[in-house]
Amino acid sequence: MLRFVVLPMVVLYALYGEWCVFYATQTRIYDDEDKIFRQRFQNAHIVRDQKYYRFVIGPFESKDEALAYLPKVKRYKPDAFVRECGDLLSSKKEPAASKKPATSAAKGVETVMISQIFKRPALKKVKFRQPKKQPLAQKKNRTQKEAKPKKEKVGQGVEQKVAKRVLDRLQREPFYRLTFYEFMNRLLFKSPYGAQERYAYELKRLEALLEDTPYNWDLFLHSAVTYTQFIDYDLEENNELSLQAGVGIAKRLFDGGYYIKDRIKELRARLAKMEYMDAKDRLYIYGAQIYLNALLQQKSKELYEESFFEQKAFKTLVEERYRAQIATRVDDIDAKDDFLNIKKELLERVYAYLYSDYLLRNSIDLNVSKPLKLSWFGTARERGSLQEYYENALKYSPKILAQKYRLDLEKKRVVRAQHFYLPQIDFNTLVYEEYRKDFGLTPAQSTEGLNYLIKLNLRLPFYNRGHIDDLQRRKMAYRLEKERYKRVIKDVAKDIHKAYNDIKRLRLKRDIVKEQLDLAKEKREVTKKRYISGLGSYRDYSDAIMEVLNYQQELYTIDADILINQIFLNLLEGKRRLYE
Repeated sequence: MLRFVVLPMVVLYALYGEWCVFYATQTRIYDDEDKIFRQRFQNAHIVRDQKYYRFVIGPFESKDEALAYLPKVKRYKPDAFVRECGDLLSSKKEPAASKKPATSAAKGVETVMISQIFKRPALKKVKFRQPKKQPLAQKKNRTQKEAKPKKEKVGQGVEQKVAKRVLDRLQREPFYRLTFYEFMNRLLFKSPYGAQERYAYELKRLEALLEDTPYNWDLFLHSAVTYTQFIDYDLEENNELSLQAGVGIAKRLFDGGYYIKDRIKELRARLAKMEYMDAKDRLYIYGAQIYLNALLQQKSKELYEESFFEQKAFKTLVEERYRAQIATRVDDIDAKDDFLNIKKELLERVYAYLYSDYLLRNSIDLNVSKPLKLSWFGTARERGSLQEYYENALKYSPKILAQKYRLDLEKKRVVRAQHFYLPQIDFNTLVYEEYRKDFGLTPAQSTEGLNYLIKLNLRLPFYNRGHIDDLQRRKMAYRLEKERYKRVIKDVAKDIHKAYNDIKRLRLKRDIVKEQLDLAKEKREVTKKRYISGLGSYRDYSDAIMEVLNYQQELYTIDADILINQIFLNLLEGKRRLYE
Protein backbone atom coordinates (compact mmCIF):
# COMPACT_ATOMS: atom_id res chain seq x y z
CA MET A 1 0.00 0.00 0.00
CA LEU A 2 1.38 3.39 -1.01
CA ARG A 3 2.02 5.60 1.97
CA PHE A 4 3.39 9.10 2.00
CA VAL A 5 3.68 12.09 4.29
CA VAL A 6 2.70 15.58 3.22
CA LEU A 7 4.60 18.25 5.16
CA PRO A 8 2.43 21.35 5.44
CA MET A 9 3.64 24.78 4.44
CA VAL A 10 4.04 25.80 8.09
CA VAL A 11 6.89 23.34 8.54
CA LEU A 12 8.53 24.60 5.34
CA TYR A 13 8.59 28.15 6.71
CA ALA A 14 10.25 26.83 9.88
CA LEU A 15 13.02 25.24 7.81
CA TYR A 16 13.92 28.45 5.99
CA GLY A 17 17.52 29.52 6.46
CA GLU A 18 18.72 26.07 7.50
CA TRP A 19 20.45 23.35 5.47
CA CYS A 20 19.06 20.04 4.23
CA VAL A 21 20.29 17.01 2.30
CA PHE A 22 18.13 16.40 -0.78
CA TYR A 23 18.01 12.64 -1.30
CA ALA A 24 15.78 12.14 -4.36
CA THR A 25 12.83 13.48 -6.36
CA GLN A 26 10.38 11.06 -7.99
CA THR A 27 6.79 10.78 -9.16
CA ARG A 28 5.74 7.91 -6.91
CA ILE A 29 6.87 5.83 -3.91
CA TYR A 30 7.46 2.14 -4.50
CA ASP A 31 6.63 -0.58 -1.93
CA ASP A 32 8.04 0.29 1.52
CA GLU A 33 10.50 2.86 0.23
CA ASP A 34 9.24 5.52 2.64
CA LYS A 35 9.70 3.25 5.68
CA ILE A 36 13.21 2.26 4.63
CA PHE A 37 14.10 5.92 4.05
CA ARG A 38 13.00 6.95 7.56
CA GLN A 39 14.60 3.96 9.26
CA ARG A 40 17.90 4.51 7.47
CA PHE A 41 18.26 8.25 8.15
CA GLN A 42 17.44 10.44 11.11
CA ASN A 43 15.11 13.42 10.72
CA ALA A 44 14.01 12.27 7.25
CA HIS A 45 10.99 13.80 5.53
CA ILE A 46 9.05 13.15 2.34
CA VAL A 47 7.63 16.39 0.92
CA ARG A 48 4.74 16.34 -1.57
CA ASP A 49 5.38 19.00 -4.24
CA GLN A 50 2.69 19.06 -6.94
CA LYS A 51 2.90 15.58 -8.50
CA TYR A 52 6.33 14.77 -7.09
CA TYR A 53 7.82 13.48 -3.85
CA ARG A 54 11.01 15.06 -2.51
CA PHE A 55 13.06 13.00 -0.07
CA VAL A 56 14.70 15.47 2.35
CA ILE A 57 16.96 14.91 5.37
CA GLY A 58 17.30 17.72 7.87
CA PRO A 59 17.33 20.44 8.88
CA PHE A 60 20.95 20.83 10.01
CA GLU A 61 22.13 23.79 12.04
CA SER A 62 24.99 24.62 9.66
CA LYS A 63 26.19 23.87 6.16
CA ASP A 64 29.30 22.10 7.50
CA GLU A 65 27.15 19.72 9.52
CA ALA A 66 25.07 18.91 6.45
CA LEU A 67 28.18 18.36 4.31
CA ALA A 68 29.60 16.05 6.98
CA TYR A 69 26.41 13.97 6.84
CA LEU A 70 26.34 13.93 3.00
CA PRO A 71 28.85 11.02 2.48
CA LYS A 72 26.61 8.71 4.52
CA VAL A 73 23.68 9.52 2.22
CA LYS A 74 25.76 9.18 -0.97
CA ARG A 75 26.46 5.54 -0.15
CA TYR A 76 22.83 4.86 -1.03
CA LYS A 77 22.16 7.80 -3.40
CA PRO A 78 25.19 9.16 -5.32
CA ASP A 79 23.13 12.09 -6.67
CA ALA A 80 22.31 13.48 -3.20
CA PHE A 81 23.28 17.10 -2.60
CA VAL A 82 23.14 19.84 0.04
CA ARG A 83 21.32 23.16 -0.21
CA GLU A 84 19.26 25.55 1.90
CA CYS A 85 15.93 24.21 3.12
CA GLY A 86 14.32 27.53 2.31
CA ASP A 87 14.26 26.66 -1.41
CA LEU A 88 11.40 24.30 -0.63
CA LEU A 89 9.20 27.40 -0.33
CA SER A 90 9.37 27.74 -4.11
CA SER A 91 7.33 24.54 -4.54
CA LYS A 92 3.83 25.30 -5.79
CA LYS A 93 0.79 23.49 -7.07
CA GLU A 94 -0.44 24.45 -10.50
CA PRO A 95 -4.12 25.28 -10.97
CA ALA A 96 -6.17 22.26 -11.88
CA ALA A 97 -7.90 24.14 -14.69
CA SER A 98 -4.68 24.98 -16.51
CA LYS A 99 -4.12 21.69 -18.28
CA LYS A 100 -3.60 23.11 -21.77
CA PRO A 101 -0.88 22.51 -24.32
CA ALA A 102 2.18 24.70 -23.96
CA THR A 103 1.53 26.24 -27.37
CA SER A 104 -1.97 27.42 -26.46
CA ALA A 105 -0.74 28.80 -23.13
CA ALA A 106 2.02 30.75 -24.87
CA LYS A 107 -0.52 32.03 -27.40
CA GLY A 108 -2.67 33.45 -24.61
CA VAL A 109 0.35 35.17 -23.08
CA GLU A 110 1.24 36.56 -26.52
CA THR A 111 -2.20 38.17 -26.91
CA VAL A 112 -1.92 39.86 -23.52
CA MET A 113 1.63 41.09 -24.17
CA ILE A 114 0.87 42.66 -27.55
CA SER A 115 -2.32 44.32 -26.32
CA GLN A 116 -0.36 46.00 -23.53
CA ILE A 117 1.88 47.79 -26.05
CA PHE A 118 -0.93 49.86 -27.51
CA LYS A 119 -3.32 50.22 -24.60
CA ARG A 120 -2.47 50.82 -21.00
CA PRO A 121 -5.04 49.40 -18.58
CA ALA A 122 -7.32 52.14 -17.24
CA LEU A 123 -7.92 52.66 -13.55
CA LYS A 124 -11.38 51.83 -12.25
CA LYS A 125 -13.25 54.56 -10.43
CA VAL A 126 -14.19 53.64 -6.89
CA LYS A 127 -17.03 55.32 -5.04
CA PHE A 128 -16.36 55.86 -1.36
CA ARG A 129 -19.31 55.62 0.95
CA GLN A 130 -19.52 57.37 4.26
CA PRO A 131 -19.57 54.89 7.14
CA LYS A 132 -22.75 54.75 9.18
CA LYS A 133 -22.61 56.30 12.59
CA GLN A 134 -22.75 53.80 15.41
CA PRO A 135 -23.13 54.29 19.13
CA LEU A 136 -19.91 54.56 21.13
CA ALA A 137 -20.72 51.44 23.17
CA GLN A 138 -21.10 49.29 20.04
CA LYS A 139 -17.76 50.56 18.70
CA LYS A 140 -16.01 49.63 21.95
CA ASN A 141 -17.53 46.16 21.96
CA ARG A 142 -16.56 45.57 18.34
CA THR A 143 -13.01 46.82 18.97
CA GLN A 144 -12.64 44.48 21.92
CA LYS A 145 -13.91 41.52 19.87
CA GLU A 146 -11.48 42.26 17.04
CA ALA A 147 -8.59 42.64 19.47
CA LYS A 148 -9.16 39.13 20.81
CA PRO A 149 -8.51 36.69 17.97
CA LYS A 150 -9.83 33.19 18.26
CA LYS A 151 -7.40 30.73 19.76
CA GLU A 152 -7.01 27.74 17.52
CA LYS A 153 -5.61 24.53 18.79
CA VAL A 154 -2.27 23.65 17.26
CA GLY A 155 -2.69 20.43 15.37
CA GLN A 156 -3.04 18.82 12.03
CA GLY A 157 -6.25 20.72 11.20
CA VAL A 158 -4.62 24.15 11.69
CA GLU A 159 -1.62 23.18 9.57
CA GLN A 160 -3.87 22.04 6.75
CA LYS A 161 -5.84 25.31 6.88
CA VAL A 162 -2.67 27.39 6.70
CA ALA A 163 -1.33 25.30 3.82
CA LYS A 164 -4.63 25.65 1.98
CA ARG A 165 -4.61 29.44 2.42
CA VAL A 166 -1.05 29.66 1.07
CA LEU A 167 -1.90 27.52 -1.96
CA ASP A 168 -5.06 29.55 -2.63
CA ARG A 169 -3.02 32.75 -2.54
CA LEU A 170 -0.52 31.33 -5.03
CA GLN A 171 -3.31 30.27 -7.36
CA ARG A 172 -4.86 33.75 -7.28
CA GLU A 173 -1.63 35.38 -8.45
CA PRO A 174 -1.78 36.67 -12.05
CA PHE A 175 1.49 34.91 -12.89
CA TYR A 176 3.30 31.65 -12.16
CA ARG A 177 6.58 31.92 -10.24
CA LEU A 178 9.08 29.58 -11.84
CA THR A 179 12.35 29.51 -9.89
CA PHE A 180 15.59 28.25 -11.36
CA TYR A 181 15.65 25.36 -8.89
CA GLU A 182 12.18 24.17 -9.90
CA PHE A 183 13.01 24.55 -13.59
CA MET A 184 16.22 22.51 -13.32
CA ASN A 185 14.49 19.90 -11.18
CA ARG A 186 11.87 19.43 -13.90
CA LEU A 187 14.47 19.44 -16.68
CA LEU A 188 16.78 16.88 -15.07
CA PHE A 189 14.22 14.45 -13.67
CA LYS A 190 10.86 15.00 -15.42
CA SER A 191 11.65 16.03 -19.01
CA PRO A 192 12.44 13.74 -21.98
CA TYR A 193 15.99 15.14 -22.01
CA GLY A 194 16.74 13.89 -18.52
CA ALA A 195 14.88 10.61 -19.10
CA GLN A 196 16.96 9.90 -22.20
CA GLU A 197 20.24 10.29 -20.32
CA ARG A 198 18.94 8.25 -17.39
CA TYR A 199 17.85 5.35 -19.60
CA ALA A 200 21.17 5.45 -21.46
CA TYR A 201 22.95 5.12 -18.11
CA GLU A 202 20.79 2.19 -17.02
CA LEU A 203 21.39 0.47 -20.37
CA LYS A 204 25.18 0.81 -20.10
CA ARG A 205 25.10 -0.35 -16.48
CA LEU A 206 23.21 -3.49 -17.48
CA GLU A 207 25.57 -4.09 -20.40
CA ALA A 208 28.47 -4.11 -17.92
CA LEU A 209 26.90 -7.14 -16.22
CA LEU A 210 27.28 -9.13 -19.44
CA GLU A 211 30.99 -9.59 -18.65
CA ASP A 212 29.97 -12.45 -16.31
CA THR A 213 27.80 -14.20 -18.91
CA PRO A 214 30.38 -16.84 -20.06
CA TYR A 215 31.14 -17.74 -16.43
CA ASN A 216 27.57 -18.09 -15.16
CA TRP A 217 25.85 -21.42 -14.60
CA ASP A 218 23.94 -22.57 -17.67
CA LEU A 219 20.98 -24.85 -16.89
CA PHE A 220 19.25 -26.30 -19.95
CA LEU A 221 16.92 -29.06 -21.14
CA HIS A 222 18.44 -31.73 -23.37
CA SER A 223 16.67 -33.79 -26.04
CA ALA A 224 18.03 -35.67 -29.05
CA VAL A 225 16.92 -38.12 -31.74
CA THR A 226 19.76 -40.17 -33.31
CA TYR A 227 19.68 -42.78 -36.07
CA THR A 228 22.98 -44.60 -36.71
CA GLN A 229 23.89 -46.93 -39.58
CA PHE A 230 27.19 -48.78 -39.34
CA ILE A 231 28.68 -51.02 -42.09
CA ASP A 232 31.75 -53.05 -41.17
CA TYR A 233 34.30 -54.59 -43.53
CA ASP A 234 32.24 -57.77 -43.77
CA LEU A 235 29.44 -55.65 -45.25
CA GLU A 236 27.21 -56.25 -42.28
CA GLU A 237 24.86 -53.42 -41.39
CA ASN A 238 24.04 -52.27 -37.89
CA ASN A 239 21.12 -49.83 -37.63
CA GLU A 240 20.30 -48.19 -34.30
CA LEU A 241 17.74 -45.57 -33.17
CA SER A 242 18.27 -43.51 -29.98
CA LEU A 243 15.85 -41.13 -28.21
CA GLN A 244 17.17 -38.91 -25.36
CA ALA A 245 15.48 -36.45 -22.93
CA GLY A 246 17.03 -34.89 -19.82
CA VAL A 247 18.60 -31.92 -18.01
CA GLY A 248 22.12 -30.48 -18.38
CA ILE A 249 24.39 -28.00 -16.59
CA ALA A 250 27.37 -26.19 -18.13
CA LYS A 251 29.87 -23.65 -16.80
CA ARG A 252 33.17 -22.17 -17.89
CA LEU A 253 35.66 -22.58 -15.07
CA PHE A 254 38.66 -20.74 -16.46
CA ASP A 255 40.04 -18.94 -19.50
CA GLY A 256 42.34 -16.02 -20.33
CA GLY A 257 39.92 -13.37 -19.10
CA TYR A 258 38.84 -15.01 -15.84
CA TYR A 259 41.05 -13.01 -13.46
CA ILE A 260 40.35 -9.65 -15.13
CA LYS A 261 36.61 -9.89 -15.80
CA ASP A 262 35.58 -8.35 -12.47
CA ARG A 263 37.83 -5.35 -12.99
CA ILE A 264 36.47 -4.81 -16.52
CA LYS A 265 32.90 -5.02 -15.23
CA GLU A 266 33.67 -2.49 -12.50
CA LEU A 267 35.31 -0.08 -14.95
CA ARG A 268 32.36 -0.30 -17.33
CA ALA A 269 29.94 0.48 -14.50
CA ARG A 270 32.04 3.46 -13.37
CA LEU A 271 32.33 4.69 -16.95
CA ALA A 272 28.54 4.53 -17.35
CA LYS A 273 28.13 6.53 -14.13
CA MET A 274 30.63 9.22 -15.16
CA GLU A 275 29.12 9.51 -18.64
CA TYR A 276 25.72 10.01 -17.01
CA MET A 277 27.10 12.71 -14.71
CA ASP A 278 28.80 14.41 -17.66
CA ALA A 279 25.55 14.31 -19.63
CA LYS A 280 23.71 15.86 -16.67
CA ASP A 281 26.31 18.64 -16.54
CA ARG A 282 25.76 19.39 -20.23
CA LEU A 283 22.02 19.36 -19.63
CA TYR A 284 22.50 21.74 -16.70
CA ILE A 285 24.39 24.20 -18.91
CA TYR A 286 21.67 23.88 -21.56
CA GLY A 287 18.94 24.55 -18.99
CA ALA A 288 20.80 27.50 -17.47
CA GLN A 289 21.16 29.08 -20.91
CA ILE A 290 17.44 28.65 -21.64
CA TYR A 291 16.39 30.06 -18.26
CA LEU A 292 18.81 33.01 -18.35
CA ASN A 293 17.85 33.85 -21.93
CA ALA A 294 14.17 33.94 -20.98
CA LEU A 295 15.02 36.01 -17.89
CA LEU A 296 17.02 38.51 -19.97
CA GLN A 297 14.20 38.82 -22.49
CA GLN A 298 11.74 39.36 -19.65
CA LYS A 299 13.90 42.09 -18.08
CA SER A 300 14.48 43.72 -21.47
CA LYS A 301 10.73 43.76 -22.15
CA GLU A 302 10.08 45.35 -18.75
CA LEU A 303 12.72 48.03 -19.37
CA TYR A 304 11.26 48.93 -22.75
CA GLU A 305 7.73 48.96 -21.32
CA GLU A 306 8.88 51.46 -18.70
CA SER A 307 10.64 53.57 -21.33
CA PHE A 308 7.59 53.31 -23.59
CA PHE A 309 5.22 54.89 -21.07
CA GLU A 310 7.86 57.40 -19.98
CA GLN A 311 8.46 58.49 -23.57
CA LYS A 312 4.70 58.59 -24.21
CA ALA A 313 4.20 60.96 -21.28
CA PHE A 314 7.11 63.15 -22.36
CA LYS A 315 5.80 63.22 -25.95
CA THR A 316 2.54 64.63 -24.61
CA LEU A 317 4.51 67.26 -22.70
CA VAL A 318 6.42 68.28 -25.84
CA GLU A 319 3.18 68.52 -27.83
CA GLU A 320 1.68 70.83 -25.20
CA ARG A 321 4.83 72.96 -25.17
CA TYR A 322 4.73 73.11 -28.97
CA ARG A 323 1.09 74.23 -28.98
CA ALA A 324 2.04 76.85 -26.42
CA GLN A 325 4.87 77.92 -28.79
CA ILE A 326 7.50 77.11 -26.17
CA ALA A 327 9.04 74.12 -28.04
CA THR A 328 9.97 74.01 -31.71
CA ARG A 329 8.43 71.91 -34.44
CA VAL A 330 11.67 69.91 -34.64
CA ASP A 331 11.33 68.93 -30.97
CA ASP A 332 7.74 67.84 -31.59
CA ILE A 333 8.77 65.69 -34.58
CA ASP A 334 11.74 64.20 -32.69
CA ALA A 335 9.54 63.30 -29.70
CA LYS A 336 7.02 61.52 -31.92
CA ASP A 337 9.77 59.74 -33.84
CA ASP A 338 11.50 58.60 -30.63
CA PHE A 339 8.17 57.34 -29.30
CA LEU A 340 7.60 55.29 -32.47
CA ASN A 341 11.14 53.89 -32.28
CA ILE A 342 10.63 52.73 -28.70
CA LYS A 343 7.25 51.30 -29.68
CA LYS A 344 8.92 49.38 -32.51
CA GLU A 345 11.70 48.11 -30.23
CA LEU A 346 9.17 47.09 -27.60
CA LEU A 347 7.32 45.03 -30.20
CA GLU A 348 10.58 43.25 -31.07
CA ARG A 349 11.32 42.61 -27.39
CA VAL A 350 7.85 41.20 -26.76
CA TYR A 351 8.12 38.70 -29.60
CA ALA A 352 11.66 37.73 -28.53
CA TYR A 353 10.35 37.18 -25.00
CA LEU A 354 7.43 35.10 -26.26
CA TYR A 355 9.79 32.82 -28.19
CA SER A 356 12.11 32.40 -25.19
CA ASP A 357 9.04 31.75 -23.03
CA TYR A 358 7.92 29.04 -25.47
CA LEU A 359 11.37 27.39 -25.38
CA LEU A 360 11.29 27.46 -21.59
CA ARG A 361 7.84 25.87 -21.36
CA ASN A 362 8.53 23.35 -24.11
CA SER A 363 11.78 22.12 -22.53
CA ILE A 364 10.01 21.01 -19.33
CA ASP A 365 6.48 20.42 -20.72
CA LEU A 366 5.03 23.12 -18.46
CA ASN A 367 1.26 23.40 -19.05
CA VAL A 368 0.47 26.68 -17.30
CA SER A 369 -1.67 29.35 -18.95
CA LYS A 370 -0.44 32.13 -16.66
CA PRO A 371 2.55 34.30 -17.65
CA LEU A 372 5.80 33.13 -16.07
CA LYS A 373 7.60 35.17 -13.44
CA LEU A 374 11.32 34.37 -13.49
CA SER A 375 13.86 35.54 -10.93
CA TRP A 376 17.59 35.85 -10.49
CA PHE A 377 19.38 33.07 -8.65
CA GLY A 378 22.73 32.68 -6.97
CA THR A 379 25.44 30.06 -7.27
CA ALA A 380 28.73 29.31 -5.56
CA ARG A 381 31.37 31.96 -6.12
CA GLU A 382 34.80 31.00 -7.36
CA ARG A 383 37.29 30.27 -4.59
CA GLY A 384 40.99 29.63 -4.75
CA SER A 385 43.56 29.99 -7.50
CA LEU A 386 43.59 28.58 -11.01
CA GLN A 387 46.00 25.84 -9.92
CA GLU A 388 43.50 24.62 -7.32
CA TYR A 389 40.80 24.46 -9.98
CA TYR A 390 43.09 22.42 -12.24
CA GLU A 391 43.87 19.96 -9.45
CA ASN A 392 40.21 19.61 -8.46
CA ALA A 393 39.21 19.01 -12.08
CA LEU A 394 41.74 16.17 -12.39
CA LYS A 395 40.22 14.52 -9.31
CA TYR A 396 36.50 15.20 -9.63
CA SER A 397 35.55 16.37 -13.14
CA PRO A 398 33.10 13.82 -14.70
CA LYS A 399 34.43 14.62 -18.17
CA ILE A 400 38.04 13.82 -17.23
CA LEU A 401 37.12 10.82 -15.08
CA ALA A 402 34.99 9.34 -17.87
CA GLN A 403 37.91 9.53 -20.29
CA LYS A 404 40.25 8.09 -17.63
CA TYR A 405 37.93 5.10 -17.17
CA ARG A 406 37.86 4.59 -20.95
CA LEU A 407 41.66 4.52 -20.94
CA ASP A 408 41.80 2.04 -18.04
CA LEU A 409 39.16 -0.12 -19.70
CA GLU A 410 41.13 -0.37 -22.94
CA LYS A 411 44.26 -1.23 -20.95
CA LYS A 412 42.47 -4.14 -19.25
CA ARG A 413 41.16 -5.33 -22.60
CA VAL A 414 44.74 -5.39 -23.91
CA VAL A 415 45.73 -7.58 -20.96
CA ARG A 416 42.80 -9.91 -21.63
CA ALA A 417 43.78 -10.20 -25.30
CA GLN A 418 47.38 -11.03 -24.27
CA HIS A 419 46.11 -13.99 -22.20
CA PHE A 420 44.51 -15.79 -25.13
CA TYR A 421 47.09 -18.60 -24.81
CA LEU A 422 45.89 -19.62 -21.33
CA PRO A 423 43.89 -22.87 -21.14
CA GLN A 424 40.13 -22.89 -21.42
CA ILE A 425 38.37 -25.23 -18.99
CA ASP A 426 34.66 -26.03 -19.39
CA PHE A 427 32.51 -28.18 -17.13
CA ASN A 428 29.48 -30.10 -18.48
CA THR A 429 27.13 -32.56 -16.86
CA LEU A 430 24.08 -34.27 -18.35
CA VAL A 431 21.36 -36.50 -16.90
CA TYR A 432 18.96 -37.96 -19.45
CA GLU A 433 16.57 -40.82 -20.10
CA GLU A 434 17.52 -42.82 -23.22
CA TYR A 435 15.60 -45.27 -25.37
CA ARG A 436 17.54 -47.40 -27.89
CA LYS A 437 16.39 -49.82 -30.55
CA ASP A 438 18.83 -52.00 -32.52
CA PHE A 439 17.54 -53.03 -35.94
CA GLY A 440 20.68 -55.06 -36.74
CA LEU A 441 19.49 -57.97 -34.64
CA THR A 442 16.77 -60.37 -35.56
CA PRO A 443 14.37 -59.75 -34.04
CA ALA A 444 15.10 -56.07 -33.25
CA GLN A 445 15.89 -55.42 -29.60
CA SER A 446 15.24 -52.27 -27.55
CA THR A 447 16.66 -50.99 -24.28
CA GLU A 448 15.76 -48.10 -21.97
CA GLY A 449 17.67 -46.52 -19.06
CA LEU A 450 18.99 -43.45 -17.23
CA ASN A 451 22.39 -42.07 -18.30
CA TYR A 452 24.78 -39.80 -16.38
CA LEU A 453 27.43 -37.74 -18.18
CA ILE A 454 30.11 -35.61 -16.46
CA LYS A 455 32.69 -33.98 -18.69
CA LEU A 456 35.62 -31.63 -17.99
CA ASN A 457 36.88 -30.16 -21.23
CA LEU A 458 40.42 -28.71 -21.41
CA ARG A 459 41.39 -26.66 -24.46
CA LEU A 460 44.92 -25.27 -24.98
CA PRO A 461 45.07 -22.51 -27.65
CA PHE A 462 48.23 -22.76 -29.74
CA TYR A 463 47.84 -20.46 -32.71
CA ASN A 464 44.99 -18.30 -33.95
CA ARG A 465 45.51 -15.46 -36.39
CA GLY A 466 42.33 -13.75 -35.20
CA HIS A 467 43.67 -13.50 -31.65
CA ILE A 468 46.86 -11.86 -32.89
CA ASP A 469 44.93 -9.29 -34.93
CA ASP A 470 42.62 -8.60 -31.98
CA LEU A 471 45.63 -7.94 -29.74
CA GLN A 472 47.03 -5.39 -32.21
CA ARG A 473 43.62 -3.71 -32.47
CA ARG A 474 43.33 -3.45 -28.69
CA LYS A 475 46.79 -1.90 -28.42
CA MET A 476 45.92 0.69 -31.05
CA ALA A 477 42.64 1.49 -29.27
CA TYR A 478 44.57 1.98 -26.02
CA ARG A 479 46.96 4.45 -27.69
CA LEU A 480 43.99 6.33 -29.15
CA GLU A 481 42.26 6.65 -25.76
CA LYS A 482 45.54 7.77 -24.20
CA GLU A 483 45.82 10.69 -26.64
CA ARG A 484 42.15 11.54 -26.11
CA TYR A 485 42.75 11.61 -22.36
CA LYS A 486 45.55 14.16 -22.82
CA ARG A 487 43.36 16.25 -25.11
CA VAL A 488 40.42 16.23 -22.66
CA ILE A 489 42.69 17.45 -19.85
CA LYS A 490 43.90 20.31 -22.04
CA ASP A 491 40.38 21.22 -23.12
CA VAL A 492 39.11 21.30 -19.54
CA ALA A 493 42.12 23.39 -18.47
CA LYS A 494 41.43 25.89 -21.27
CA ASP A 495 37.76 26.10 -20.33
CA ILE A 496 38.62 26.63 -16.64
CA HIS A 497 41.14 29.34 -17.52
CA LYS A 498 38.67 31.15 -19.77
CA ALA A 499 35.71 30.95 -17.38
CA TYR A 500 37.83 32.01 -14.37
CA ASN A 501 39.24 35.07 -16.14
CA ASP A 502 35.92 35.94 -17.76
CA ILE A 503 34.28 36.12 -14.33
CA LYS A 504 36.98 38.49 -13.07
CA ARG A 505 36.75 40.61 -16.22
CA LEU A 506 32.95 40.75 -16.08
CA ARG A 507 32.94 41.79 -12.42
CA LEU A 508 35.30 44.68 -13.14
CA LYS A 509 33.24 45.62 -16.17
CA ARG A 510 30.06 45.49 -14.08
CA ASP A 511 31.48 48.02 -11.62
CA ILE A 512 32.30 50.36 -14.49
CA VAL A 513 28.86 49.99 -16.09
CA LYS A 514 27.22 50.55 -12.70
CA GLU A 515 29.04 53.89 -12.39
CA GLN A 516 28.09 54.77 -15.96
CA LEU A 517 24.44 53.95 -15.20
CA ASP A 518 24.44 56.23 -12.15
CA LEU A 519 25.94 59.04 -14.22
CA ALA A 520 23.43 58.46 -17.02
CA LYS A 521 20.50 58.64 -14.58
CA GLU A 522 21.87 61.87 -13.16
CA LYS A 523 22.33 63.22 -16.68
CA ARG A 524 18.75 62.27 -17.56
CA GLU A 525 17.36 64.23 -14.63
CA VAL A 526 19.56 67.24 -15.34
CA THR A 527 18.74 67.38 -19.06
CA LYS A 528 15.03 66.96 -18.30
CA LYS A 529 15.05 69.91 -15.91
CA ARG A 530 17.10 72.01 -18.34
CA TYR A 531 14.71 71.25 -21.18
CA ILE A 532 11.62 72.06 -19.13
CA SER A 533 13.20 75.31 -17.98
CA GLY A 534 14.13 76.16 -21.58
CA LEU A 535 17.90 76.01 -21.06
CA GLY A 536 18.57 72.72 -22.88
CA SER A 537 17.58 70.90 -26.05
CA TYR A 538 15.22 67.97 -26.40
CA ARG A 539 17.86 65.86 -28.16
CA ASP A 540 20.11 65.96 -25.07
CA TYR A 541 17.30 64.55 -22.94
CA SER A 542 16.38 61.91 -25.54
CA ASP A 543 20.00 60.72 -25.75
CA ALA A 544 20.16 60.53 -21.94
CA ILE A 545 17.05 58.29 -21.89
CA MET A 546 18.60 55.88 -24.39
CA GLU A 547 21.90 55.83 -22.47
CA VAL A 548 20.10 54.78 -19.28
CA LEU A 549 18.21 52.08 -21.17
CA ASN A 550 21.36 50.72 -22.82
CA TYR A 551 23.34 50.66 -19.57
CA GLN A 552 20.52 48.83 -17.77
CA GLN A 553 20.39 46.19 -20.48
CA GLU A 554 24.17 45.84 -20.44
CA LEU A 555 24.10 45.40 -16.67
CA TYR A 556 21.55 42.56 -16.93
CA THR A 557 23.59 40.89 -19.67
CA ILE A 558 26.75 41.05 -17.56
CA ASP A 559 24.94 39.50 -14.57
CA ALA A 560 23.71 36.65 -16.78
CA ASP A 561 27.20 36.09 -18.23
CA ILE A 562 28.70 35.96 -14.74
CA LEU A 563 26.12 33.38 -13.67
CA ILE A 564 26.62 31.12 -16.69
CA ASN A 565 30.42 31.26 -16.27
CA GLN A 566 30.10 30.44 -12.56
CA ILE A 567 27.92 27.44 -13.37
CA PHE A 568 30.33 26.30 -16.07
CA LEU A 569 33.35 26.73 -13.79
CA ASN A 570 31.73 24.80 -10.94
CA LEU A 571 30.80 21.91 -13.23
CA LEU A 572 34.28 21.81 -14.77
CA GLU A 573 35.83 21.65 -11.32
CA GLY A 574 33.69 18.65 -10.52
CA LYS A 575 32.85 19.57 -6.95
CA ARG A 576 29.25 20.22 -8.00
CA ARG A 577 28.87 23.27 -5.79
CA LEU A 578 25.93 24.21 -7.96
CA TYR A 579 23.87 21.49 -6.28
CA GLU A 580 24.64 22.77 -2.77
